[in-house]
Amino acid sequence: MLHGGVTATGNFNVTGALAMITFFSIITAGTKAHGFINHWKNLAPHGLAWPVYIILIPIEIIGLLVKPFALTMRLAANMTGGHIALLALLSLMAIFGEMFHSAIAGIGVAFISVPMAVAISGLEIIVILVQAYVFTLLTSVFVGMAINVHH
Repeated sequence: MLHGGVTATGNFNVTGALAMITFFSIITAGTKAHGFINHWKNLAPHGLAWPVYIILIPIEIIGLLVKPFALTMRLAANMTGGHIALLALLSLMAIFGEMFHSAIAGIGVAFISVPMAVAISGLEIIVILVQAYVFTLLTSVFVGMAINVHH
């Protein structure tokens, strides 16, 4: 609230913490369902030639580590993008006021930029709801993939 009431998920630290909770939930769910050793064995499909595992296991481990990073970037970047659009629209008042050396020009632009900022805020609320849904859906899919292994 200190900087104008931004959303919590606009901060990369918050979304990173949520993604880390997802990461540890994936590992915990897989370990509870299959045991510690079998959970890590389930990263790669069984029955392949051993040279394939040399390539496949590092790819699967990288994929496991990229999931929380992708969740973090998807959620925080969408929130930050909306805030930047609002800032750009509302800054037009100051820019035009300074450019024409007139407060009246800034007030005139306000009649356009403030309604547009309100519309962007409404759009941002929709984006927030969709991103929260996508984050939750992907988390449940990743945990489900750890519990039900299909290769």
